[in-house]
Amino acid sequence: MSTHYMIDAHTNPIANSEINDVRLSTVASEINGNFIVRVPSDIRLASTPTSLNDLLAKKIAGIQERYAGFGVAGSPQIEFSHMLDGTDVVLPSNTGFNRVYIGERYGCWFEGTFSTTTRTIGPSVNTVIVLVEFFNKSLSDPKDGLTTLTYTDLVHDGASDPAQVDISLDNGANYLTSISLGVPITTSNGGNQLSLRFDRNIGGLPTGISFWAILY
Repeated sequence: MSTHYMIDAHTNPIANSEINDVRLSTVASEINGNFIVRVPSDIRLASTPTSLNDLLAKKIAGIQERYAGFGVAGSPQIEFSHMLDGTDVVLPSNTGFNRVYIGERYGCWFEGTFSTTTRTIGPSVNTVIVLVEFFNKSLSDPKDGLTTLTYTDLVHDGASDPAQVDISLDNGANYLTSISLGVPITTSNGGNQLSLRFDRNIGGLPTGISFWAILY
């Protein structure tokens, strides 16, 4: 279960976007005129957010609180992206059949593979926690009703994973593949240049990613 914050999709600049509604969702929400910022049920916000920027900052603080005790001196550091634009998307040089859709406010949909930009941190690490939020969007256009766009949470649980997630700590020289999310993972190829790689088999609707984070 997660909380869906319905953010106005037409405000400029995006940082000032209003929160139009808040919904407790087990799976899906209709989002016409909005985009969604998702807050998982195990993440606590310190207070009621007042804008998109305030919500995003409190979400990150809540994640660090949730994983307190992990990382250097028990205080987790974090690299992340809310995937509001294409800043953190790196396509392979040989794309083959690869589709990546990046739209401001609507996350990243993809079919094929892409990587995140490399984040250089201070210490060299070999144990991290990776978080990723996956979603689907579907359009319903009934003959006698309103057209409706629906956002649906997707769960990365090992049984029906929406995409494969790999991590490199050494600038892409070595990847630990098919990792588990939300738990500490350790690789012998440590380093201080962190990146993720996502891979989804071709076929069906593209999978969406609305957030990723690496805690160390």
